Amino acid sequence: MIDGMKAESQLHTCLGLEKDTTGTLLLARTEEVQEYIKDLYKTHQVERKYWVVTLGVPVPSEGIIDIPVIEREVPGSQPHFKMALSPAYRVSDDREGVIRVRNHRQALSAVTKYRVLESSNGCSLVEVQPITGVKHQLRVHMALALACPILGDHKYSHWSKLAPQRLPENVLQNLGLEQSKARYLPLHLHARQLTLTEFKGQTDITVSSPLPRFFIRTLQQLQLTLPHKKEK
Repeated sequence: MIDGMKAESQLHTCLGLEKDTTGTLLLARTEEVQEYIKDLYKTHQVERKYWVVTLGVPVPSEGIIDIPVIEREVPGSQPHFKMALSPAYRVSDDREGVIRVRNHRQALSAVTKYRVLESSNGCSLVEVQPITGVKHQLRVHMALALACPILGDHKYSHWSKLAPQRLPENVLQNLGLEQSKARYLPLHLHARQLTLTEFKGQTDITVSSPLPRFFIRTLQQLQLTLPHKKEK
């Protein structure tokens, strides 16, 4: 929580969390500080790092995803809306190159840095860092750009329907789950660390949030080693 010039009882959200995401969020005591933090975020002076558990191992193991995102309606027996990729390039007809396509007016620029911290049993612990702040950006980039959906992401594991995430048999065994119970698996998307660079001309402010119990238990069950434990 960031102090302001005047103490007030009401707290103002500077940087919140999307639904079902765990981890760090930032509150201010005054609207003045709230706006100051929001301005820092708009000018990329706030760094947020998330940890996710994915189904699959991203290839390459480290990189930058720069693919715009757009909200689309999914037709069918259960019509609904989802965020989707809106690539600025497509493969040429001879499949020997790429061609730039016209950007959709409603597409939003979305850039995500990622790196695999550990992989085991067909799953990975991945650090992801959003450079932009588009709705569901991390979930869409992992599931649709890298084909490695976040564990417990029932929304983006299927495109054309609303259904629980389908888990590989070995993952079910490691987690001690039956597929019929997969709908209760929480989203493994954790806001691990937040840094304000040179806050008000002073040194960087960094805050981190410990992993929730369910996240740690999943890492143990999938034999994914935390980075600081791996170094010992």
